[in-house]
Amino acid sequence: MNRMMAAATALGVVSLSLNSIASAQDQGTAAAQEAAAQDSMLGMMTMTPGKEMSEADRGYVKAMQTMQQTLMKSEMSGDPSGDFVRMMIPHHQSAIAMVDVLLQQKDVEPAIRSMAEKMKKDQQQEIAEMQAWLETHAR
Repeated sequence: MNRMMAAATALGVVSLSLNSIASAQDQGTAAAQEAAAQDSMLGMMTMTPGKEMSEADRGYVKAMQTMQQTLMKSEMSGDPSGDFVRMMIPHHQSAIAMVDVLLQQKDVEPAIRSMAEKMKKDQQQEIAEMQAWLETHAR
């Protein structure tokens, strides 16, 4: 009888432990998914052997991670035009964030600096156009 009680108690403890783990996993799923999204961009990046990621590189990756997180939280509507525009806005915002990182650097080639400044202006204008379109056409 003592063995049966011990076995039943052990099974109860295991069951409670498994339920606690499952509950913690459910609560941590959103956080785990967010962390995975953040890490996935870094996992795709490679560095030239012997080189280290620069402060600018970290800024570029952060801009891409922000875009990726925003896109992963986006809800698709089934409307190809609206979904395209809703996805392009964070894409353009990421490009602007990357330009801002670049423009903070000291050793940027003048042609690239000029290109980036034009790109930022164009992307800002396109974001405004897309937002205006969404206000009148979004479904």
